[in-house]
Amino acid sequence: MRLLVALFVAGCGTTTFIPADDGSASDAASEASDVDSGDPCKTMRLQIESAKAQLQQCQVSGSGGQCQQEVNDACCPFTTSSDNTMMFQALVNQYKTACKPLCPNQCPSPQKVCDMTGSCR
Repeated sequence: MRLLVALFVAGCGTTTFIPADDGSASDAASEASDVDSGDPCKTMRLQIESAKAQLQQCQVSGSGGQCQQEVNDACCPFTTSSDNTMMFQALVNQYKTACKPLCPNQCPSPQKVCDMTGSCR
């Protein structure tokens, strides 16, 4: 999971939100046990990251018009080709209300392009 987060940061030009009580787990097994411990904020954060990865998928060889829709995660905007983001936004709103994530002062601006890895950035 850490690698996945690093790919979001490096590959997509977006930032990852970190709740105030987040301790760094050393590996995915530790994160899985943290989720199993019943922390709803970690569970929601992982759901948001998974849904965001799906929303950011695009076709590298696709025609224009991809990655033009801006959506906000818990902290920063990102782009998607999907018009159906209502469930994602509902999850983000629930997370923001319940978990009060700490966000960076500034977010990178989405570039609205499909990169060579097939992700909107």
